[in-house]
Amino acid sequence: MYLKLIVFALLAFACSKETINDGKTQEQLLTQKHWKLVSHGFDNNGNNKIDIDEEIVQDCEQDNTYNFYVNGTGVVEENLLKCSNGVSEFHFNWRFIDGQKTLDFYFAALQILKMDEEELILAGNDNANGQSPRHISIYRH
Repeated sequence: MYLKLIVFALLAFACSKETINDGKTQEQLLTQKHWKLVSHGFDNNGNNKIDIDEEIVQDCEQDNTYNFYVNGTGVVEENLLKCSNGVSEFHFNWRFIDGQKTLDFYFAALQILKMDEEELILAGNDNANGQSPRHISIYRH
């Protein structure tokens, strides 16, 4: 009898949505508030972080907001400091793939290195064979 209860509990747990951080799902963490880019660059030494000499973030990028919505859409908004040629919003579509370990933007897929209540770290390669240094972006609320 106890064995049946343990198996049932394991199956129920395995079938539930992946939750982390106070029971929030990946989707809830991603969509609860807008994100701001704080750092990005190419991880030339392969240590999975952006060192000072790898940092390429511009001031005009750091005030942009990135909003992910539960319907699989999103928008990047340039705020006061403009980087682009007058386009102040960029709309995109997204979805989780690879067991919610990757964000697929339909034009690129980025691995989620970390996502919690305050920080989102994404990584991707610039070429198909993955030989170039990984680009890492760090966002915070």
